[in-house]
Amino acid sequence: MTKWLKLKPLASLISLLSFGFATQTAMANGLQGMEVVNGTASMSINGKSTTITNSPNAIINWKQFNINQDELVRFVQENSNSAVFNRVTSDQISQLKGALNSNGQVFLINPNGIVMGKDAVINAAGFTASTLNILDKDLKAR
Repeated sequence: MTKWLKLKPLASLISLLSFGFATQTAMANGLQGMEVVNGTASMSINGKSTTITNSPNAIINWKQFNINQDELVRFVQENSNSAVFNRVTSDQISQLKGALNSNGQVFLINPNGIVMGKDAVINAAGFTASTLNILDKDLKAR
């Protein structure tokens, strides 16, 4: 048996374990499947705190956008006139049970629904939640 054949199963196992850990971390924070479709955005997770730093008018598609109880999602933006548009592309509703902070404006678009829990806290320059299916071109025109 060649070295390649011996190492391949080990490399596959390591890849699977790494993927499982990354998926579990993202799932634990209620946000899944971040895809930036306009502008730039980066995400960092530290325990129950998730920080997303984005350019003005960034558009992010999510498979899931939830904020679990005792969690914090923070959007760091250029200024209070900046905006980030978050769209959920799966068939899941969004449940906001924790805290959402931003120095700018945050839009959450989910055609399947958005539920605010009794302990949800939103602290932002502006927040809009909508079930309308808004197109990227309409968001960019803002």
